[in-house]
Amino acid sequence: MTLLLKEVAEELGLKVEKRTDKRTDYFCPVHDSSTGDLSLYHGSHFACHRQGGESPATLIMHCKDWEDTEKAVEWMKEHFPETSQEVDEEVIDRRQEARDVLNKATDLAHDTLKKKEQEIVERIKENRNFQQEDIEKVKLGFLSEEDVSVLESRFTEQALVDSGLLVDTDDGVFCHLQNRIVFPYMLDGQTCFMIGRRPKGSDMDAKYKKTKTTKYNRHILYRFSSGERDEVIITEGVTDAISAWKAGYDVVSPVTTQFRQADIDKVVDKVKSYEKVYLVN
Repeated sequence: MTLLLKEVAEELGLKVEKRTDKRTDYFCPVHDSSTGDLSLYHGSHFACHRQGGESPATLIMHCKDWEDTEKAVEWMKEHFPETSQEVDEEVIDRRQEARDVLNKATDLAHDTLKKKEQEIVERIKENRNFQQEDIEKVKLGFLSEEDVSVLESRFTEQALVDSGLLVDTDDGVFCHLQNRIVFPYMLDGQTCFMIGRRPKGSDMDAKYKKTKTTKYNRHILYRFSSGERDEVIITEGVTDAISAWKAGYDVVSPVTTQFRQADIDKVVDKVKSYEKVYLVN
């Protein structure tokens, strides 16, 4: 899968000085200054003391003070084995198109929730003690039938299925997150995955449904990380994760009631650097 600069920064253990809507400033391990000189611009590039780049390998070389690209490639193979497989240009293009679908779905659903589903918004605020700014930050949404129609008119069926948002069955292609409250799994300003919750009073069959995992999307953990705390909370559900984040904690959640070994391994990998780990279910 496509590796994001933010993932590399976190794996390198870079400490955050501050975050804004457009960038995150880290303390550079090479320059060792008292300010966050290394700026990572969301979904774009990094810059530090007139140096910078767009690729994960370049960021690794900068932070490790390496000049050998091969060393950076080997580091990525060790730390991100699932991303190190050789892929052709067609696969890369399809992954980007799948990401574009999920990003657009996030924007459409978020806009629908704010403008057309005020009853749901007020219920969420009352039941979960969420504020409007919380809903904005996590890009909470409601994926309507109209939203799905817009996606179908803008993207190819292949891109929609690749994203996991639409599922191809013997009865045709359909969106199983339609008419659900949707929570995007976001990283570096990009939506990698989504989960949809059944609205109160609905007769839908399952309380939660996720986008289908494909080779073109990425099922990351639902998490919030400040890069500044030494304690983290592991939650079972997505709304509990948001509540813990609101309380000021770093949070990791596989968003599942049945933890598989693969889920456990992912969580352990993300929390192993913390001094204190709390499990909430």
